[in-house]
Amino acid sequence: MNNIKQIVNGLRIAQALASDYISIYYIDIEDDSFIEYRSTDEYQELGIEQAGEDFFAVSKRNALRVIHPDDQAAFIAAMDKDNLLRALEGEHTFMLNYRMMFDGAPKYVQLKASRMGDGDDSHIVIGVLNIDELVQAREALQRIRQEHAAYSRIFALSGDYICIYTVDLDTGRYTVFSAVQGYENLGLTKDGEDFFANAHRDSQKAVYAEDRELFTAMFTREKVLQSIRETGIYALNYRMLMDGKPTYVCLKAAMVTEDGSDKLIVGTTNIDAQVRRDMSYAHDLSVARMRAHRDALTGVKNRSAYLDVEAKLNQRIRDGDQVRFAVVVCDLNNLKQTNDSFGHQAGDQLLKDACAIICGVFKHSPVFRVGGDEFAVISQGQDYDNMDALIDRMRRSNESNEASGCTVIACGMARYDHDSSVAAVFERADRKMYEDKKTLKDVLDLPPASLRNLQARLTENSLASQPPLLCGISLLYAPGGEKVTAALAPPFFV
Repeated sequence: MNNIKQIVNGLRIAQALASDYISIYYIDIEDDSFIEYRSTDEYQELGIEQAGEDFFAVSKRNALRVIHPDDQAAFIAAMDKDNLLRALEGEHTFMLNYRMMFDGAPKYVQLKASRMGDGDDSHIVIGVLNIDELVQAREALQRIRQEHAAYSRIFALSGDYICIYTVDLDTGRYTVFSAVQGYENLGLTKDGEDFFANAHRDSQKAVYAEDRELFTAMFTREKVLQSIRETGIYALNYRMLMDGKPTYVCLKAAMVTEDGSDKLIVGTTNIDAQVRRDMSYAHDLSVARMRAHRDALTGVKNRSAYLDVEAKLNQRIRDGDQVRFAVVVCDLNNLKQTNDSFGHQAGDQLLKDACAIICGVFKHSPVFRVGGDEFAVISQGQDYDNMDALIDRMRRSNESNEASGCTVIACGMARYDHDSSVAAVFERADRKMYEDKKTLKDVLDLPPASLRNLQARLTENSLASQPPLLCGISLLYAPGGEKVTAALAPPFFV
């Protein structure tokens, strides 16, 4: 090769003008000889020849050793002498991007080949430029654009997303994409280095005050990753402050792998309308259930409610639980006579009076109207423990009635005693009630005067504003089959 010193000086000038080049080759295409200038120690450590007699053969040999396996075929094809010269015929410049391996790690480089010009058709110059940072930056920008494009599609389809975070679990660095102005107005950081720490800090102005403790306790790196490992996803409902108003949101997090590293995707969805609809529905359902389980006339629970309680107790009996309860069955006497003689308004008042008596005695037990004139009580706890005293109270109350009245109740009680079901206990109580009812009919008939007294009460203008007037309580109970005879009593208030 002629004028070696001149060539070297030219390469040094080229290097001074383009310090980013890690290597520059000057090739004589007549005999394929070459000389190379290296600008970095890193490139020199690759052990590539600095001068030689067959540039294209040396390039192919070096490619198999220092170029990323996925890029070797493209590089070898481009560095074929005939292919390279054809590429230079039209454009006079040829460029190729590929990856070289430095200490086992790939870095992007760009090969740029061109003719010398000025009538020199015998030489070409090839420069190898380090573009790794540039490519990495472009790829990162492209990924961000792709993420934003994907997020925009998600936002467009769902219309409910408030924001989506992408978190690098290795570094803790994160970025956020939001299309909701209310979120933008919160002034939260859109990127940072410690996602969970910043999330806790930002919760002071982004999370509704009553939910901040919940958020900081539940939204931690450890709990999020544990939930994802166990179920594949993490979810937390709480309230954010959007435009100064508490708004129900659902935060969900899942793991994805991008470019060989784990990324946490965290999305926050506006579920306020859905939650409030569900709350309204639950309230309406609760009211409907309450109404469905209430007797419209007396206000106590109805037969449907009794069957629900019965089913729960039956399940406990089947499960072998230690249950303690008693069933009291009460039946109102003379309801038909009252209805026939004075109309259903009088009969309704009689039912209300009877219900008030039962509720007044069994204050800690649910009372059910299970039939037209039949009531049932299921006593547990305090009333169960005091059952004998409650029955005695009813007996003594009847004994104190000295004048005639209008409310007569037959009653029977049975305690659970390893029965197979609640129905068995009810049947025993029901039999005792009918025994008591027969006794009442044998010893007591309702005087017509008392019925007229009831009719008079119904016509009083002040009836609606008065407490229930219990006229003539005649509740007879015969524990152990003992016969009790009660006289009619004067009206009294409870």
